[in-house]
Amino acid sequence: MIDIFDDIIDFRESGKVIHDLHEVLTLSLFAMLCGAEDYEEIEDYGHRKLDFLRQFLELENGIPSHSTIQRIFRFLCPKELVLCLSKNIARILEFKEQYLLNIDGKVLRGTGTTGKKKSGINILTAWSQEHNLVLGQLKTEEKSNEKTAIPDLLEMLDLENAIVSMDAIACTNNIATSIIEGGGDYIIAVKNNKKGLKEEMTDWLDRDRSDFDVFQKTDYVGGRIEEQVYTVCTDLQHLSQEDLLFESQSIIKVWSKRTIGNKISEETRYYISSITATAEKFAKLIRGHWSIENQLHWHLDVSFNEDKSRVRKDNGPENLNIMRKLTLQILKSMKDKKSIKKRRKNAGWDDNYLLEILETHFS
Repeated sequence: MIDIFDDIIDFRESGKVIHDLHEVLTLSLFAMLCGAEDYEEIEDYGHRKLDFLRQFLELENGIPSHSTIQRIFRFLCPKELVLCLSKNIARILEFKEQYLLNIDGKVLRGTGTTGKKKSGINILTAWSQEHNLVLGQLKTEEKSNEKTAIPDLLEMLDLENAIVSMDAIACTNNIATSIIEGGGDYIIAVKNNKKGLKEEMTDWLDRDRSDFDVFQKTDYVGGRIEEQVYTVCTDLQHLSQEDLLFESQSIIKVWSKRTIGNKISEETRYYISSITATAEKFAKLIRGHWSIENQLHWHLDVSFNEDKSRVRKDNGPENLNIMRKLTLQILKSMKDKKSIKKRRKNAGWDDNYLLEILETHFS
């Protein structure tokens, strides 16, 4: 665990610091595993657990103040911390088989300006649905800037064997080309920002043709009924080749109907992909895209209270976001039946349980 931060170069002036950078970051990770959510709580944890921490860290000058911890997170380069996240992933697994890679953005609401809906830092994250791991991230100033940031994030990633799933904001030929040239494939939603393509797909997929592959699925969840029909066409010669994305192989229509009591709602969505697969396989991949919301963004908001964080200055919000994701990856290694929130609490109450978490993840 301590080795994770070894590659980070101390940006501070030597001779003016009394706390080792790597020890401060390791202390912060210990604290966040045990429920700390801001700089003051990290300091408080350190004072309470000083004897325990000295089993692993020298802490020659004791526990740094929350002001010192704050300055480190404010001015530490996020790219270096992201590399630590990647280093942790590299030691866990290798991507030898095809896997789903979700890319989506999340706004840190606590960094926004009151009265401005689109303000606030947006973190664009690459997430492996199969492995429940963050593979990389990039900050954008607003949600609307994702389109220009996605190519930069793709360039940072190893896309070999990845099927990249993204929302319609990524439905551009440049992004599709970047994915294919990087060794991956894509499934991208198609909406009105590609109006011509969507109209063609709607017209063609609404026909009843025997050569379309169809898969139907009905779920009964918590008192509601969800019906879905996936329709796939791999013969694209009838569509305008200029409107298609680079190396397009399939178009997909997803019709869904939700029934809750007497309320019925219907929705139709469209996707384009560079792979050929059965409608059943596409159903699994398209539903898998939402794991980034359910398994990552939800935990950041509910288990880590990220949206309530008031940290706003400099690189602080982004660096804390990275640390939360690293913490989440470690906590997910445990196979007991406790929730993430309970695991954090138990780690704070019981040092032996904390060591069990660390041993499970790093062994």
